[in-house]
Amino acid sequence: MHLFSIPHNITLPSIDSIDGHWGSWSEWTHCTGCQDTGTRTRIRLCSTPSRGGLSCFGRSHESAPCQPDFVFDENSFCGNIIRHENTLENAFMTKLIR
Repeated sequence: MHLFSIPHNITLPSIDSIDGHWGSWSEWTHCTGCQDTGTRTRIRLCSTPSRGGLSCFGRSHESAPCQPDFVFDENSFCGNIIRHENTLENAFMTKLIR
């Protein structure tokens, strides 16, 4: 007499299987963004499971808000974005006034 049964669609790992394991988190990337809001990220790698082992559970990357530390330069990427936003805003305001 069996007290429980295992559904047919579930595969149990073998006794000698090796599951994947998370490595250490990388260092945070440099804070990227314009003006007041930026983002930094970090990753971790999962070792390759073998002999029917399970893959790692959880996220392989994280993101966090940060304060960009940059000197404003009109020729930088952020400077170009801000200049473009100001041009669009001025064009929009000019059309509203006319």
